[in-house]
Parts: sequence; structure tokens; C-alpha cells
Amino acid sequence: MYGLIWRGLPGPWFVKLPLALVLIAALAALLWYVVFPWVDPYLPFNDVTVEGGGQGAAASPSASVTGSSQ
Repeated sequence: MYGLIWRGLPGPWFVKLPLALVLIAALAALLWYVVFPWVDPYLPFNDVTVEGGGQGAAASPSASVTGSSQ
């Protein structure tokens, strides 16, 4: 696939290389600013199923790093 894209770019290698880098940057920008924000609400990363009430450090705001070193 990458060979097909490389052969499709015009010019010698020193022209193809900057064109390929620009295409990669454009694709990354498209994904970063358009596709990922559009898909984000459909991803389950913010569906938290952990309930409070445990005895861990996260459940106890009074636990501190300095207090646990004694």
C-alpha cells in the first residue's frame, strides 16, 4: 500500500519525500481535529462503573503521601 502511494507521487525521491510528509501531516491533522472529536462521544472511555465507598487512597481524601511514610 505504501509503495503504491510512493509510486503515485510525482517527481524524484527528493520531491516525493516532502510531499509524503505533508500528506502525513494533513492526515494527522484531519484525524486530530475532525475525526477524533466526532467519534469521541461514541467511545466508552468516560463510562465509569467504579462506585465509591472503598477503603483505598482514592476514596479517602485525608490520605496523603507524607502521612503514609511513617
